[in-house]
Amino acid sequence: MFDNVLRAVFREISAPFIQTTIKIFSTNVLSDTGGIEGNIRALFDGALAEPFSKEPGRFVHYIKTSQGNYYLKRSTWQSPRSVLRHLLRGRSTHTDAVWEGVAVQTLGERGFHVMQPVAWGEEMLLGIWPLRGFLLIKEVIGRELTNLFAEEQDSNVRGIAFEAMGRFIGKLHGAGFFHSPRIRDYIVVPSFDKDSNQLSLTMIDVDFKGLSLLPQSFETRKAIGALVVSCHIYLRTGHSLSRFEARNFIRGYRNGLRNFGQSLAAGYLKELVKGIDVELAKIQQDSKLRKEYPRAYRSVDAGITC
Repeated sequence: MFDNVLRAVFREISAPFIQTTIKIFSTNVLSDTGGIEGNIRALFDGALAEPFSKEPGRFVHYIKTSQGNYYLKRSTWQSPRSVLRHLLRGRSTHTDAVWEGVAVQTLGERGFHVMQPVAWGEEMLLGIWPLRGFLLIKEVIGRELTNLFAEEQDSNVRGIAFEAMGRFIGKLHGAGFFHSPRIRDYIVVPSFDKDSNQLSLTMIDVDFKGLSLLPQSFETRKAIGALVVSCHIYLRTGHSLSRFEARNFIRGYRNGLRNFGQSLAAGYLKELVKGIDVELAKIQQDSKLRKEYPRAYRSVDAGITC
């Protein structure tokens, strides 16, 4: 409560020095309540709907309208350390919401299946210090990949899903975007049809933080580093993984790389397993991490069920 009062006072004092930037991709949205232009303040404040999920400095709202349903992601306060790090490196600074909006637009322009941005906005102090921002996106209809893995017992379906996830990540890395998606970042679109053996994924959470929005040159070292993070996140939560599923994931990943004419250097699998084991070991050595991830496996071998 005290923090909110301080921020309100700060906003009142700094109001003459705050610059607002708005970018709108679709105008036929929120027309029931005056359109996007008539709801700018409500989008910043989150007044259109109650948040259904929140983290420190980050809120997500679900908005239902006659034109469709939307998600509103809001960033309310940026870490001074993060902002200063960008400024000292001569980089532009933005709220997490706007970084994600730029990342979604960047990947969408390059043919990746990602959520559709509708609008984003940001308030900056003196044009350099981000205060708060929002990203409005259209709801992606489908089944969450997390739910598919939790509920699906058919090994062939799970294998196809792991291959699709590997292929998506492989394409990202092959294109020079060394991102480390989590399984909760995907929606299966449309819902999986067992008869067709086809599964298409759309990314619904793109957490690039602005530092990796420009494509980088491909290197096995960079690819393995990003893969280690994705695999470690999966195994630290205690999700089951079979050798069949692991093979399908790697096969999909390598096929995704081939779409961009890339391949991994010899010995990549040994380096991948070694990197994941190092990250899993860190959890066992830290009491706070053990409490946060009580189901984390001790090693890759322990996490592969059969």
